[in-house]
Amino acid sequence: VSQSRYRSGSVVWEVYRQAFNDRYGTDPARSAKVNSIMKHLVSSFGKDGACDRVRVYLASNDPFIVQNTHTVQQLSFRSEQLYNQMRQKEALWTKEDDEFLNSQIKDGILTEDQREEFKQKAIISRKAAQ
Repeated sequence: VSQSRYRSGSVVWEVYRQAFNDRYGTDPARSAKVNSIMKHLVSSFGKDGACDRVRVYLASNDPFIVQNTHTVQQLSFRSEQLYNQMRQKEALWTKEDDEFLNSQIKDGILTEDQREEFKQKAIISRKAAQ
């Protein structure tokens, strides 16, 4: 196993630790098994891809993941699914869509509170039309 993968695993661990701490107010447990999972994520997705998946995972409000307090084991099992869901949403929502909503808010047609609801409905509608 290369030294760079060990270092990259540590970088991914730090992203996980910080995001976990931000969410739960405490650091997660670390073990050899956790280190192994971090290295596996790096070998599967590269350092940046692994870090992206960690961020998406810790931002997830999926009830099962929340109930299990965003464990590294669940990260290993669910990260690809959550990442793909995020990418699908991004593909269904563009920068121009955001600019349009911003103009609607600026003109007083929509409120900030209505933005996310509007966005989610548009994504659902576009997904159904595919």
